[in-house]
Amino acid sequence: MRSTKILLTLGLGVLFGLQSFAQGGEGDGDGVGNVKINVFDRYEAKVREARKLSFQPNFEDTTTHKIDVDYDFAPRIVETDVELDPIPAALIKRVELERYPENMVKVGMGNFFTPEVGIVLANSRSNSLTWSLAYDHFSTQTGALRDRVVFNDNFTMENSLRAGIGHVGQRWRFKGDLDINLRDVSYYGIPQIPNVNESLADSDPTRQRYYKYGINTRYERITNRGNDAFRGVDVGYYFLHDRYSAQEHFVNAMADWTIPAGDIDIFMGTGFDYLNYASDSATTNAYAVRVKPYIRHEVNGIYFTVGLNINYVGKNATSTELTNGDTATSRLYFYPEIRAELPLVKNVLNIFGGWTGDVDLNGLAGISEMNPYIAPGVEIRETGANKVYLGVSGRISRRFGYNLQADYFRYSDRALFTRDSAYLGTGFDPYLRIEYADLDVLAPRVELTYHHPSGIEVSGDATYFVYNRQNDLLAYHMPDFKGGLHVAYTWKKKITLKTDFVVTGPRDAFEPNGKVENASMPTFYDWRFYTEYKYNDYLSAYLSVNNILNQDYDLWYGYPAQGTRFILGLAFRF
Repeated sequence: MRSTKILLTLGLGVLFGLQSFAQGGEGDGDGVGNVKINVFDRYEAKVREARKLSFQPNFEDTTTHKIDVDYDFAPRIVETDVELDPIPAALIKRVELERYPENMVKVGMGNFFTPEVGIVLANSRSNSLTWSLAYDHFSTQTGALRDRVVFNDNFTMENSLRAGIGHVGQRWRFKGDLDINLRDVSYYGIPQIPNVNESLADSDPTRQRYYKYGINTRYERITNRGNDAFRGVDVGYYFLHDRYSAQEHFVNAMADWTIPAGDIDIFMGTGFDYLNYASDSATTNAYAVRVKPYIRHEVNGIYFTVGLNINYVGKNATSTELTNGDTATSRLYFYPEIRAELPLVKNVLNIFGGWTGDVDLNGLAGISEMNPYIAPGVEIRETGANKVYLGVSGRISRRFGYNLQADYFRYSDRALFTRDSAYLGTGFDPYLRIEYADLDVLAPRVELTYHHPSGIEVSGDATYFVYNRQNDLLAYHMPDFKGGLHVAYTWKKKITLKTDFVVTGPRDAFEPNGKVENASMPTFYDWRFYTEYKYNDYLSAYLSVNNILNQDYDLWYGYPAQGTRFILGLAFRF
């Protein structure tokens, strides 16, 4: 009992002692020990933000430790038996390759007294020197419809001789060609006029000839060491004369250059042309200095050419028709040279367009090739031409291709051929004359092609022409439209078949004055056919047929074409 009282007394003493210690010392204020506690508000518990738990392993939670591994290598020798088969001896023997014919002789004959002859000679294959010689003859007469012209003798003859030589060196290549072309035609285009020119039927029509002799050379670089500016040069010359003492000399030279400009090259063409033409009634001396700088580049799939074509032309002309005597003129022709091509879808859709231009001194040689029935002593003028074009091309399928294009031409002094209605009415004048005109031509066209693996090739084209000439004059002898269908087929390399069907729209020969009939020529169709059968690689036979439909149409007003003409011939190659 006493012990219990003692324990109680000790417990109370300790309790009061602790309370006194917790209250702190004097001057401390409210606090617990040395920590001051200020109570401002009631305590409220807060919930911590949620933390995203990921079940994917984290490399930070991974402990890596390299395992110590000891490798013991015990080298051992393994004996093997190797038996190699001997390489068989190569069989070497001489095999004679097939020799392709290098020469050819062709001889044919047709109705309307139409012979044709062709001869081609050439040297064997060579890496450095080549030469060739070719001769062609073609002539025909009669066959024009007698009921529309006085003369039945529509004689035409052409002889051409071409000789060429070429040499290829280590850095340069040279090529030279000699051309002789002798052409004879008759002025048979005199329409019949009752009680006026019947007596001419018993005579021969007057003939004209154009004999031309020319030479052309090309010297060009075939390797590029990176610092060669000169690329090559073309030089040519020809001399022409006709039956009526007209003579013409023409010289031309054109050099090509390359000028490096950073990561692209500037291409430069520089040239000079000289023309001397003289006849009994007119003479012309003309020259042209040409400069053509341009660049070719590709940017983001667009291929383009940008440049200029600058031509300075000087001319001195005389003519019996000129009242002022000699006339001296000079003119600067300035043309852009812009071409662009954008293949939107390779081999399927290609867009192209451009703006180009050039000037041609013409000359009797070029004029007579277009129309041999011109009057002797014609006047010669240069012709300038601007061309703007835009189109799309590509393939519809693996076998079908297409080309849609629109061309716009602007000509200055374009040569047009016309019959003079006043002279034509006399019944004795066979000539066509030249009228130079400033002319605009819009020519949209479409072309389609088809190829079949069996060897069939088919193509078709159609062009529509819209002419605009000053003073509402006509574009003489130029058709309103033109189109054609062309088919070729080769069967087992034995038989070749080709046919062309061409449609030419109406043309106007001269400005109608109400006194002369048939000033307009109607649409005509020209169907031609050619076939060749090869007996072997050396001998073949051929047949050609012109004007299958026997169409009555005029080549030029008053000059009717021949009827159906056949030519059958043989070709021998050796």
